Amino acid sequence: MNRSFTSCAAGALLLLSGIAAAQADDFGAMPGLWKTTYSLEPGSAGTTPPLRWHCVDEAADPWQAFAQLDARAPACKSATYERTVSSLKWHRACGAAPSEGSLVFDSPKHYSGTIAALGGKAKAPPGSLRVEGERVAACTSPSD
Repeated sequence: MNRSFTSCAAGALLLLSGIAAAQADDFGAMPGLWKTTYSLEPGSAGTTPPLRWHCVDEAADPWQAFAQLDARAPACKSATYERTVSSLKWHRACGAAPSEGSLVFDSPKHYSGTIAALGGKAKAPPGSLRVEGERVAACTSPSD
């Protein structure tokens, strides 16, 4: 009995580790129409960007769809990116305006986080934005 229990437990651990490894590559946000709102963190300088609506399809790159990192941005001197099933975190020194941010999905339909401009050679004042995203509905056409 002890031997069969050990074999069963070992099999369960292998199965669970395989599931965890498979899920680490699968980003957990739902496709659809997303509303992103921005607000200034207390003590931050600058203006608040407008509310942003955007459609995310199933094949979307989470870095562009949610973190809104432009792939056409100037070459980065240094950049670190971390992604899990439910979060995105980055630090970039691209061009004259370094930035960092993190987004945490508390469900496949909602995230919150911060994006911070770190100043740099652009002489923009450092500041940070609080970001919140909410999936509102399915997208009805490719032009949504």
